[in-house]
This record gives sequence, structure tokens and C-alpha cells, in this order.
Amino acid sequence: MTAEYIRFAQQEAVQGQKNLLESQVHLLQGLKKFKAYRLLRAEELRLKIQLKQQYDALIEQLDILNRILPQTEFKPTPQPKQITKQEREVSPTIQEHSLEDELAAIQRKLQSLK
Repeated sequence: MTAEYIRFAQQEAVQGQKNLLESQVHLLQGLKKFKAYRLLRAEELRLKIQLKQQYDALIEQLDILNRILPQTEFKPTPQPKQITKQEREVSPTIQEHSLEDELAAIQRKLQSLK
């Protein structure tokens, strides 16, 4: 087999070089973001470990405190909050009105842009 050569026009060569350079830039930007992501994940892991250690220390201190304090027989029962029928009906309508108001405001802005 013999080698074959193809001649590119100047415009095609320049466009090809631009595309190659742009793809290299995008690749390098992606690598940069990936490195930042890895650093953030390592920091997150370190902070989670630190939080877990602090949580375990707090639980241990609470256990010690429970052993030191005197025991009582009194255990209060939590009183559930009574929600009235009016409170149940008011909540959804407030949300609906605010959504409708936001939608109307956005539509007014769109009309002013046209």
C-alpha cells in the first residue's frame, strides 16, 4: 500500500485546529473540575469522620450524665397538637395563591419584554 495525501483548504485547516484546541480546553476544564470534586469529596469524608467522632463522644458523655443524675419516676407524656379544621383548609389556599401570584408576575414580565 502506498501513502495517500489529502490537501485541506486553508479555511478547513484553521477550523480543524480551532475544533481541536476547543476540545482540548474542554477536556482540561473537565479534569480541573474533577480534581476539585475529588478534593471536596475527601474534605467531606474527613468532616463526616470528625462529626461521627464528636457524636460518639457526646453520646458517651450523655450516658455518663444519665448514670450520675438521680433516677426519677416521672415521665411526661407529650401532648399532640390539635390542628383545627380551619388550619388544614387555610394552608393549601395560601400556597395556591402565592403560586398564582408568582405565575402572574412572570407572565407580566414576559409581556413587557415583548
